[in-house]
Amino acid sequence: VIRSGVRPRDLIGLAQSRKQLLIEVGLGVGLGVVEASYSVLPILLKNAHPHSARLPGEAILAIAASLSAGVVEEIVYRGYLQRLVTAVFGNVWVAIALQAEAFAFAHLYEGGHAVGIIAIQSIVTGYVAYRLKNLRLVIVAHVTLDIIVSLTGFMF
Repeated sequence: VIRSGVRPRDLIGLAQSRKQLLIEVGLGVGLGVVEASYSVLPILLKNAHPHSARLPGEAILAIAASLSAGVVEEIVYRGYLQRLVTAVFGNVWVAIALQAEAFAFAHLYEGGHAVGIIAIQSIVTGYVAYRLKNLRLVIVAHVTLDIIVSLTGFMF
């Protein structure tokens, strides 16, 4: 249930112990790698083709975009929207389903197959965020997935 006055520090999970932080960051990296390996990487590798010369700093820009997208999207969809819908409907499963649908819909530009995978991943990350009561693990997983996808594009 959404509480008024939730501090961003608590929402993201920065107020927890250092040991819990390390565990969740490790699990988040693992989840991001798993998500990338079964969803996006096979498609990228199948459709690989040589790219033209890259600009200096382009990889750094891709990593920065991955960091910002992962943090902002998790705060908006799992942090705000999921909590709001839970408060309105009083049902976390409805909230998880609706945020997953909204997040997947926002990625229509990636194609129908990707939208289906993103919806499933969003259900999983929505549940993880709900169970942990913070976004730390899902932010790390999202950033990891985006960085892997971004940097894979530089290899081919």
